[in-house]
Amino acid sequence: MDKDKITIRYGENKSMKRLINKTAVLILTVIFILSSVPVYAYAQHKDYTLSNLEETIIGIVDWKKSEGSGKNKSLFNKKVISEAGNGSADWYAVGLGRMGYDDDYFSYLAMLKNFIQQRYSTEDKLDAQKATEWHRISLAILSLGGDPTDAAVDKDGKHINLIADGTYNRGNTESLGSQGINGYIWGLITLDAMRYTVPENSADTRDSIIQKVLENQQSSGAFSLNGDDADVDITAMALTALAPYYNSEQSYFVHESNLTVRDSADKAVEYLSKAQGDDGGFTSWGIKNCESSAQVMVALCNLGIDPVNDERFIKNGNNILDGLMQYKVDNGGFTHSYDEDKDNPSASPGKANSMASEQALYSLVSLYRFQTNLRSLFDFRPEMTKAQKEQIEKLEDNIDAMSEDYGSVQKLFEEYLRIPVTERCYVKNYWKLANSIKKMGIKNTSEYLSSAMNENTSQKGTVINIFKQQAVKLNLIFNENDLEEYKSLPDKMGTEYYGTVIRLIEKLEASKNNEEYKSILDDLINKKSQIEEVQHEIEDINAFILESLYPFENIGYKDKDKIDSILYRIDKLDENDRSLVLGYEDVLRGKTQITTQIRSVIIGALVTLVAAILIAILVLRFKKKRKCKKEQLMIDENNDNDDW
Repeated sequence: MDKDKITIRYGENKSMKRLINKTAVLILTVIFILSSVPVYAYAQHKDYTLSNLEETIIGIVDWKKSEGSGKNKSLFNKKVISEAGNGSADWYAVGLGRMGYDDDYFSYLAMLKNFIQQRYSTEDKLDAQKATEWHRISLAILSLGGDPTDAAVDKDGKHINLIADGTYNRGNTESLGSQGINGYIWGLITLDAMRYTVPENSADTRDSIIQKVLENQQSSGAFSLNGDDADVDITAMALTALAPYYNSEQSYFVHESNLTVRDSADKAVEYLSKAQGDDGGFTSWGIKNCESSAQVMVALCNLGIDPVNDERFIKNGNNILDGLMQYKVDNGGFTHSYDEDKDNPSASPGKANSMASEQALYSLVSLYRFQTNLRSLFDFRPEMTKAQKEQIEKLEDNIDAMSEDYGSVQKLFEEYLRIPVTERCYVKNYWKLANSIKKMGIKNTSEYLSSAMNENTSQKGTVINIFKQQAVKLNLIFNENDLEEYKSLPDKMGTEYYGTVIRLIEKLEASKNNEEYKSILDDLINKKSQIEEVQHEIEDINAFILESLYPFENIGYKDKDKIDSILYRIDKLDENDRSLVLGYEDVLRGKTQITTQIRSVIIGALVTLVAAILIAILVLRFKKKRKCKKEQLMIDENNDNDDW
């Protein structure tokens, strides 16, 4: 595949239009100079090759690396893997895995496993309300070649199945929709990530989840997070979830009428088309932003709609890719917006932002997959064979060239039915055939796709390098680099080494040569226990500070013993771990405050004592003087009597 010769473009080369666009840019520049009004970006159509896309995708990864490890090092450095289970880190894992970027997947999976085990030791497990915690982590595990149905082992020794706990059986503890439509959307996406089998008597089924998603659609075709305001992002996410069922003829009773997923999706696509701006991008909550374009791009790719060439998504000459690329900044990252967003204060206008960049990353990966005929972003099954792809491509070509006569349509329908049921969602123009089938009065006997989705109970996600079109294999040999990393660990362990220790344990346990390093494994397990003791000590210290010392303004000398005891415990931690103590600086100030108070009390007491002594001396002197004076009067009186 010659990437430089494949141009992602639409229409003919319109040199006059480009001349007009360049002139417009020049005029805007002059206006800017004369008026001193800040102009951050101007969306202008550009044709992109696959090489351009690859360069942009790698640029985002390099930008993210520059925040921590450095361009030529692993993105999954100590800082990033320590955040495994966190929203932003997990979505970067999804992006990296779906592009097949060469990185330390094993370390991230190891930390995710440990995170899950720790969280499952609590009452709420991953979260009390948000089912999307299960969904995001499951997708991250699949992206890196793991199996979320066997994610870890709980305290009772039972295998943790994130798919069961977070999707079809979530309703046994908390409604899948307790956080709103997001739970249903991402629950469906996760359930279909490997076409997981839903057991009988489950709390939810595919159909019940689809029903809930459809019930949340507004008359405009849009979906909403809160049930009121139409939102581009949520609409796009809902489409992504519904996409595998677009070719299904099954109908659902929603808002007093029967409709198929295709009926719903077409309305949502129409809404998004109308919502698109002249720059090719989208607005959400009143702010033009990167993430909305990213989500729409993912949705259209999943639906088999070309986000670059489909006329419904070209406005003023600009397509969705133009709308997204306008947010790319010079350092390779993507900015959230060029406008100030009060609801997202951490995103500085015009500056690269982690959330915007992570969504731009996986949306561009989604587009690259679409353009190179790979599985969609959230379909983690092994790639179709070359023969299967050719079978679908041939059918699509025949549908496009279809004659509107009964025999031709019937023949094409039979050809469609020969496609494996679980792959029919990849026939991008089936809707044309379906319309002709209905028009000709042919009985549509195609299976309902929701009932045919029960394909896997457990399986690892497929990881391929999308640029080289080859599988990515994990290195499971405990090598010299691993040994050197182990030897570099200090005797006294702190929390900063936790990620390294977990990674080494997991890799050593899974390595073929682990028998050679049994003593090292035992030592690593001991070090892990040491670090966890430190973690528990920090948690206990923080709890004590919150319960016994806050607010610090009220601390007095009566709290001296508490302050002294907690500082004694804090001082036993290393410098890095002391920084994890809640309000450590406040505790130190509290110590100073108490010391000052005690000093003031002592000084006050000394002053009082000195004053008391002085008063006593004065009183004694006064009494002595009175006594002397009285004695003198008595002497004088006696002398007078003698004279008489």
